[in-house]
Amino acid sequence: MKGNKIAVVTYAGSMGILSVDRAVSLGLEIAEPSSTVLKKLKGIAFPWTSSFNPLDLSFLVTTEQYVESTRIFMKTEEIDGISLIVPALKVVEVGKAVAEVLEDGNTKPLVFYVPLGEYVMGNTQKVEELGIPCYPTPERAVDVLHISYKYYLYLRNREKI
Repeated sequence: MKGNKIAVVTYAGSMGILSVDRAVSLGLEIAEPSSTVLKKLKGIAFPWTSSFNPLDLSFLVTTEQYVESTRIFMKTEEIDGISLIVPALKVVEVGKAVAEVLEDGNTKPLVFYVPLGEYVMGNTQKVEELGIPCYPTPERAVDVLHISYKYYLYLRNREKI
């Protein structure tokens, strides 16, 4: 991760807030979407949900909303890494769809937090085989983005020596 600004996409506000709290405690920033990005996010969010960051798409979240939000965040310079909070019962469907977005040359780190993922371990393993890491808590998912950023800083500083 080449910067410290992350985006969180969730279907439950409380889990998004756990991610935000962890990110802030680690020194990561929750990026504020520009008006252009915010307009795009409002276009995919339900009228009653939050289209800010974290992007809370509600329990009615669709795979297409995950795909479109991933595309939007991958294309903006305001975001360096993405954490998607994905329902356990949709993890394979969302994983396959998001993996296609990643095949388009998008290189920002992206992780999944899958609540109750231990009950669908076979499904989370299928998603990991697609190249998308899945974590059992929102904090662990954010920790990995933080470590990715720290590693980038280490490599950058090493090149200067």
